[in-house]
Amino acid sequence: MNITKGFVEVENSKLYYAVAGEGHPLLLVHPMLTSHKYWDDQFSEFAKQYRVIRYDVRGFGQSKMSKEPYTDTHDIIELLDFLGITKTYILGLSFGGEIAMHFTLEHPERVDGLVMSGVGLEGYEYSAEGTAEFEPKWMAFIECIQNRDFDAARERFMEFAVDSPAGRADEKVRERARALMQDYTFPHFFPPEEVAAAAEQSASAETGAEHVPAIQRLHEIQVPTLVMVGGYEAKDIQDIVDILVRDIPHAQKAVIPNAGHFVSLEKPAEFNRAVSDFLGHLG
Repeated sequence: MNITKGFVEVENSKLYYAVAGEGHPLLLVHPMLTSHKYWDDQFSEFAKQYRVIRYDVRGFGQSKMSKEPYTDTHDIIELLDFLGITKTYILGLSFGGEIAMHFTLEHPERVDGLVMSGVGLEGYEYSAEGTAEFEPKWMAFIECIQNRDFDAARERFMEFAVDSPAGRADEKVRERARALMQDYTFPHFFPPEEVAAAAEQSASAETGAEHVPAIQRLHEIQVPTLVMVGGYEAKDIQDIVDILVRDIPHAQKAVIPNAGHFVSLEKPAEFNRAVSDFLGHLG
């Protein structure tokens, strides 16, 4: 398999990317604390049918953070333009899925199909039970970052991103997730004087006085959409999936049994099959 690798200049930074395969473009957007390597089980497989692009979101992997404000959606525009891609399928998981969602909302003319897995939803009101379960884990994660104990932070992150309400993930999955997070140095969480405020660097759409949360704009997503979720996901994520499928006009749902949040790490064959089946019907 021939792979083209390099960097694309974006405003105040560079993004690392890798491209393989021929056919309709398919852009992969990784979850938090990881990098383009997250898609190792998908990259070569999807490259058999598509021109697959994976990249490091700004601040992750080999893509450097900048002190100036930016948006991930604009970075994708710069990447696609550099590669000469007019329209693409886009696939993202968790944080990467939210980037994919917002990109589709902001630039519908650049997207032919959307795949999201395990995503949050801007404007969704999380349940009291879900918040009580999640918040202590998140605060423990943040405390480790504030103490610059990054190894401990990665372990805390796995407790809510890799493990699930059904229990601790398989040790091989946890070991792989741990390895994927090793080169992340948490620049998104540093104070604004060190790097730009996280609120200006998130997956969120560009904000302004007339900003409307994504939950109120789902009807605007007119492209075929696949919403995926692990069967062991938290109830709030399951509820968000149902909202997405209900409110996005051309959306369908795929549940991967016996998997948690990082479903493509736990069940790569099942994940790949669901994505391939969906994209295969798009022509």
